[in-house]
Amino acid sequence: MKKILFIVLLINTFLVQGQNEIQVYPSGIYNTFEDFQHKEPTSKETFSTKQNRNIINNTFRIKDKNGKKIKEAFALSDKQKLYVRTNSMEERFTNSEFDKPNAEKKDYSLANLINEKYIYFENYFQSKGVSNWGIGKVYLSGIIYNIEKGTFTALNSIDHLNSFLETENLDPIEKKDLQKEKFEITDTRKVMVQLFELE
Repeated sequence: MKKILFIVLLINTFLVQGQNEIQVYPSGIYNTFEDFQHKEPTSKETFSTKQNRNIINNTFRIKDKNGKKIKEAFALSDKQKLYVRTNSMEERFTNSEFDKPNAEKKDYSLANLINEKYIYFENYFQSKGVSNWGIGKVYLSGIIYNIEKGTFTALNSIDHLNSFLETENLDPIEKKDLQKEKFEITDTRKVMVQLFELE
């Protein structure tokens, strides 16, 4: 019961934090990665968002003020929420051996957590077998962005999570510390609670 309560509280904290702390990025559309890095929107145009309805795709589709889909922008901010194009993140992953995000070119990921150093996202990923043969697994994974370094890291295994922690001079987690025998999103969230000082 305590574990279930912890997970519910953690998810609620992620949602609240994601909505309240995004003001680090001025509102507008960031067409390029460089604009995003410099926190200088290419335009101040307003936009609307709609979450995908697929239960294994938590990304958003975004339209401009004329109702036309925005497909090429790197990121968008409305002062309260930040969205980054999922495939643009994938192109900049620091780890090369990973499964692919379950997203199309026009899909954007919502930032769940943000502070001065990091931005944290969660996306559904699919194993290589799913995209090639329709056989495999689809699972929820974390993605972390280091603002100063300009790097994205997929956190879809204990090795990837520990590699990120090592580069940030943080303590790794051991297999015995996992909530279950297998690495899951709840293990990543426990680390994010400490990283974003949510406790």
